[in-house]
Amino acid sequence: MEPVRRDHPVRARLVDRAVELVVPIGVHIDVTYRCDLDCVHCYLTDRKRDELTLHEYRRLFDDLRELGTLYLLVSGGEIFHRPDGLEILREARNRRFDVRIITHGGHIDDEVADALAEMKVTSVAMSIYASEPGIHDSVTRVPGSFERTIAAARALRQRGILVGFKFSVMRDNLHQIQATRALAAEVGAGIEISAHIRGDNEGSDALRDLRVDFDEQLAVADCVYSAIAGADTLPLFAPDDHTCLAGHASFYIGPDGTVTPCIDWEEAAGNIRDTPTGHHLAGVPPLRACAAHTPVELRRLFRLREHLRVQALPGSFATGDGRPHGVGAFEVRGDHGQDHQSRSEASS
Repeated sequence: MEPVRRDHPVRARLVDRAVELVVPIGVHIDVTYRCDLDCVHCYLTDRKRDELTLHEYRRLFDDLRELGTLYLLVSGGEIFHRPDGLEILREARNRRFDVRIITHGGHIDDEVADALAEMKVTSVAMSIYASEPGIHDSVTRVPGSFERTIAAARALRQRGILVGFKFSVMRDNLHQIQATRALAAEVGAGIEISAHIRGDNEGSDALRDLRVDFDEQLAVADCVYSAIAGADTLPLFAPDDHTCLAGHASFYIGPDGTVTPCIDWEEAAGNIRDTPTGHHLAGVPPLRACAAHTPVELRRLFRLREHLRVQALPGSFATGDGRPHGVGAFEVRGDHGQDHQSRSEASS
């Protein structure tokens, strides 16, 4: 889930209060796993789901509004691979949610851009893998995808919509970081650079072969965080600070309505189709158990799970469910100061 920024005291208090009361202030929704790109690093091997209908989304949005949700991150797959993708977003905005979306942009023509501007979506994030069309298209494996993505970004910026590029660093595009940052600046977009490539959802770690090695990951960090003078400039967190809202003030809903604490914490907490109203979402066992942990306990739990997964695969630099370790999100702010949540986007 895209982080709710705490750069204003009122907003920070809002987030703290949501954690205290276990109110899902932010919800991440994937409306489909289908996509018309074929990205080499995509972790979605099984895209078929019994997707929620537009009518079910209307009911879900009503429930989330009653629960106190304010922020929605809507993604896929590719949102606009669904013919009713725009209508889903419009239903969310009609209920006055702060809506941010992730898309590859290939379906955003002038008509769609006008609609997004009219409904006032907060921001649009797009995956971009190089400043050169040939390199980008070799990642998506769809000729012309680069030109369509860049055209969509320009169209959105012309309409005043905040745009952010999501750049997944791999062996074949490592040399493109600086040029792609320059492209983002020229377009007027922010950029998020991540060296994390996760394993696929069948548990295979084959995608790790695309990842840059550890020294190169460190070089990426040095490049992105070049403005940091030293460790004393990094933010400090108290042991009880909530650095992750999963299960406390946010959760994830898959295309078929399956609920989990977040996209990476894949323990199912039920399905909204089995729940009369969204009031029960925060009360199902995995979310209730997650919310019961203190921040310190959650960090210890994740460290233990990581340790057990690594031990389960001796000699493999990957977690037990096939998700590789690696450097996390490297965030670069554009001129408009927009932040983007790292999801290691392989699906858009």
